[in-house]
Amino acid sequence: QGWRSALDWLARAHGELLAAVQAFPDDELSSVVGDERDRPLGAGVSFAVMLHGTAQHYAYHAGQAALLRRASADPAARPSVPGRGRPLTGNGNRCRFRYLTK
Repeated sequence: QGWRSALDWLARAHGELLAAVQAFPDDELSSVVGDERDRPLGAGVSFAVMLHGTAQHYAYHAGQAALLRRASADPAARPSVPGRGRPLTGNGNRCRFRYLTK
């Protein structure tokens, strides 16, 4: 049940992130986040660079979750058959986390 709750939370957060990115104006992508460079906060770089960093960070944690699921003693958290994952959102997004979903 804890795993399923985490997946549900991830699906909601993923949907919110996609909505925010889709609503973000293209002409703002080159604007700088913050007034000065602050690496831990992601400030001082363009929104485009920040979004790339967010995607990399997201992928890193998805890999961690996949490894945790694989190592889990809980059969419900073990990897499913590759390619059988469910999309995280129903909005046509093709992003699949086959090792995270059942």
